[in-house]
Amino acid sequence: MRDVAVVQYHDHVCGWGEGLCWDADTGRLYFADCARNVVGVTTLNAPNNVKLIETPSMPTKVLLCGRPDAVLVVLDDGIYEIVDDICSSAAVIPKPAGASARFNDATVDPEGRIVTGNLGLTPNTDGAFWGWEKQDGWRQLATAKGNANGPCFSEDGRTMFFADTPTGNIHAYEYDPAAGQASREVVFANTFALNGAPDGAALDHEGGLWSAVYGAGVIARYTPDGSLDTTISLPVRNPTDVIFAGPDLNRLIVTSSMEQPDPNGKTTALAGATFEVKGIGMSGLPIPSVAL
Repeated sequence: MRDVAVVQYHDHVCGWGEGLCWDADTGRLYFADCARNVVGVTTLNAPNNVKLIETPSMPTKVLLCGRPDAVLVVLDDGIYEIVDDICSSAAVIPKPAGASARFNDATVDPEGRIVTGNLGLTPNTDGAFWGWEKQDGWRQLATAKGNANGPCFSEDGRTMFFADTPTGNIHAYEYDPAAGQASREVVFANTFALNGAPDGAALDHEGGLWSAVYGAGVIARYTPDGSLDTTISLPVRNPTDVIFAGPDLNRLIVTSSMEQPDPNGKTTALAGATFEVKGIGMSGLPIPSVAL
């Protein structure tokens, strides 16, 4: 167990927090409040100064696009653009016709491709992981999945991690950054031993994977070989996403969601809050911008 401190990061309490995105160029931290159809924007210096941006449908992830006035957001029917804190009314990148359900979590590969996947609640169904690039559009990266969460890439871009939440599995793939293709799926780790399911994830500079373990109330760090290194307890049951933020990418930020009452009819007081984990002693990997 690491000697850390978990503190509430800002006053806004989400119905369902998700979709963290750190913009080093503007110093902005984005998050999605899925239950309220808004994207939140704040900063590390004034975290309680939260601006809420309405979206036409449920937002699940914010992505950078290399412009100081704009970001992208994953919504029900595709990828939308937020420009000057106003969300577009139509998708700039429509969801492919072959997608079984709306997209959920997302990231960007080393060449600027969007990597995302479908939302589902049943293991090994007709969901898939997808990649998008400007020249060739959408392609499937993996099939027979349930709920796509926690996509992230190793520092060299040659390993892609992707959780299929209903199975508890965090998968690892060999990834070809030049071609944007994934192959050789293996189970990197399974979080069911922690009594929770894998949600959002981020990688640190040592190759460790930090997973928000939904239902277990912990952030779990796995070493590059998939061994459980440590868990960090949170004051909520349902952490949903985790990201490294700040100029040195050494500030660990965690979102959470609302909770169903436990058998005693209780929920934790801070369910839906965002937290910072202080004292982790390491930094994360930057996430590229989408190449539009």
